[in-house]
Amino acid sequence: MKRICVWFVLLTAASGFAQSYKTCDVTMWTNETYSHTSSSAPKDILYFVRVGRMNYEIARPGPEVEMNSGQQIRCRVSNGYMFIRDSKGQVRKAQIVDTGQPIQN
Repeated sequence: MKRICVWFVLLTAASGFAQSYKTCDVTMWTNETYSHTSSSAPKDILYFVRVGRMNYEIARPGPEVEMNSGQQIRCRVSNGYMFIRDSKGQVRKAQIVDTGQPIQN
């Protein structure tokens, strides 16, 4: 009986963690310098990602990370960052540069 309870708790915790990531849409990307860097910094790649009804502009989460317009990703937003889970289960942290207005229906 104890094993069943332990498995239930673990399963519930794991499913709760997995649900915190949502399916998000990469709407576009661009090369530009954003205000959080110095003027002498090289141009950074910025991605525009839609999470539900909100649009976010994020910095590239790492040099090896590439996303394309129209691509769907798994992500969550917390404390000024977007956490992106790849197909291998690894999580990348991207700084949110700008939050746009909610999409109106």
